[in-house]
Amino acid sequence: EVFSPVVYQFLYGVSFRTATSGTAVGEGGLIISTADQGETWTQVNSPVSAGLWCVKYADAATGYACGEGGTILKTLDGGSSWSALNPGTGVILFSLWFVNAQKGWAVGDNGTILKTAGGGTTWIPQTSGTTKMLRAVQFLDDQTGYIAGYSGTVLKTIDGGSTWTELPKYLGSNLFSLYFINATTGYAGGSGENFIRTGDGGQTWIVHPGTTDGGCWTMMS
Repeated sequence: EVFSPVVYQFLYGVSFRTATSGTAVGEGGLIISTADQGETWTQVNSPVSAGLWCVKYADAATGYACGEGGTILKTLDGGSSWSALNPGTGVILFSLWFVNAQKGWAVGDNGTILKTAGGGTTWIPQTSGTTKMLRAVQFLDDQTGYIAGYSGTVLKTIDGGSTWTELPKYLGSNLFSLYFINATTGYAGGSGENFIRTGDGGQTWIVHPGTTDGGCWTMMS
């Protein structure tokens, strides 16, 4: 079903904190929210004008968003109000993931990986081993995580990001999206028509033909 927008700007990310209430973010610092499963949307005051590429809720009250110029925002009231954090970088951040309200990671340009264990108060850079643009991150728990990026890059950690290992490449196209449905099975897609699937935690991947030539920008359950 297609819902009528409250604005006519590009939207890059969406996250629902409950079955009915969610937030979408986009260009120019745009933040909009819904409380009726997307039937209607209301624009929320944003503290930034930089484009926002991703929003994720850690629980029903705590959420984070990231975007251009090293922007990271945080809400403690389910998206009614947002405040800017200081991640200590100016690169564009495309994706973030939190395993709880305090611990999370953000990834972006030039191989950037940032970790916080204090609810975004401080951010610690982690060594990615690549300078590729990193577009998507997901953690299955506080130790095991995956990142997808340009030139078919897929990274994996099993120690909370202290070390990251680049997995074998099965696509040369840029990867924009990544999603694991359990500890072993995951999918990644991007600028090409094809997407890849793993059934062994990323050690091997199978290339599947896509259904559109527009690429795959987002994967979700």
